[in-house]
Amino acid sequence: MLLIHRLTPFAIGIIIAAVMIFTSFNPLSAPWTLPLLLVVVAVLCARLADFRWRDKDFWGLLITPAMLVVSAVLIFILADDGSVRLAIALTTALLMYFYEEHLFRFIHLPAAYQAYGLQNVSGVISIITVFYLMASAYATESFIRPPLFILALVLFVALFLVTSAALWMSKVPRERALIYALGGAVIFTELFIAASYLPTPFMTNGAFLAVLYYLYLGLSRAHVLAKLSQVVVRRYVGIGVVMLSALLLTAKWI
Repeated sequence: MLLIHRLTPFAIGIIIAAVMIFTSFNPLSAPWTLPLLLVVVAVLCARLADFRWRDKDFWGLLITPAMLVVSAVLIFILADDGSVRLAIALTTALLMYFYEEHLFRFIHLPAAYQAYGLQNVSGVISIITVFYLMASAYATESFIRPPLFILALVLFVALFLVTSAALWMSKVPRERALIYALGGAVIFTELFIAASYLPTPFMTNGAFLAVLYYLYLGLSRAHVLAKLSQVVVRRYVGIGVVMLSALLLTAKWI
């Protein structure tokens, strides 16, 4: 049984990459390959966590990978460039492998677990997930044009889940995590609506808000855990300014 759990992170990463790459070259297969991918990955992740349905921690551990894969499938469907779809497939597969590898060690091999491994990788996954979500929302608005309030409501719920899971994973007390998650969901839903008027591609808008989310998540986590200092603020702001400047200088304005 331990051997099967040991192989699960590799299996998840390989399945995600293989199915997405196959679908990229065979777009007509998407209606069955992508839903099947979601089901298979969900079952494998739940199995690795021992199917503890009644345990709140079980659901907390599953939210982060679930939101990553769902958002990756959304942006994968909406992306119109083969190289972008390939990048999404490989990035998602690698992130899922690292997350499930840390999860395996945390649950089944505690002696080999690297301290703060899940916290660190879940933070990165949360930022990438927000990028996927934002880019998908902007692409949906451009191509499908649903009512903006419906799109904003769905995005609000998704942002709340992603942020609450990331803060909970960082050992933030559940009550405070929910408060910061609610605040983040409100702020970034409003930013999404405001940025929808910018004359930039949906990928650029998604990346721009993902950088701001990196600042929000990092500083919120540091504040709640009493680790906020001038050095921490300067580090986050400095990295954020560099990334935003790079985006603004390289963005293609429509």
